[in-house]
Amino acid sequence: MARLPLQSLFLTLMLAGGLTLFGAGVRAQDAPMAQTQNGVSFISGGVGQDDADAMRAAAGRYNLHLLFAISGSGDYLSDIHVTIRDRQGQTLVDTTADGPFFLAELKPGRYRITADNAGAAKSVTVAVPASGTARQSFYWPPAAAAR
Repeated sequence: MARLPLQSLFLTLMLAGGLTLFGAGVRAQDAPMAQTQNGVSFISGGVGQDDADAMRAAAGRYNLHLLFAISGSGDYLSDIHVTIRDRQGQTLVDTTADGPFFLAELKPGRYRITADNAGAAKSVTVAVPASGTARQSFYWPPAAAAR
């Protein structure tokens, strides 16, 4: 687990809202390379300003946006193990996020998402809409982030 310096609230809001005010100048080749597991395309990153800009620029192509941070301080986290399961419990994605932002393109439906920060796992059910974006933030207490 890596602990990242506090980014500006504006940066977080821009990613969460899918805005690309400053990311418009980011070239497509600068975006993280998409991975695919079981038909689900996803990217992760956001460590450093250039990477965060690239994630913002790519956000509109994905309908699930996840954020990983420490509660209270808002410091971002990376190296979070992410698992996405469908309603039948089949694992669609099983990976480790390279940064505090994780974006995926899923079919509309309900999914069980587990984010594990060095053994401190949190799970939620998220409904991905037919249009628009599902957003979920995962926060861990500072003690869990120090593991």
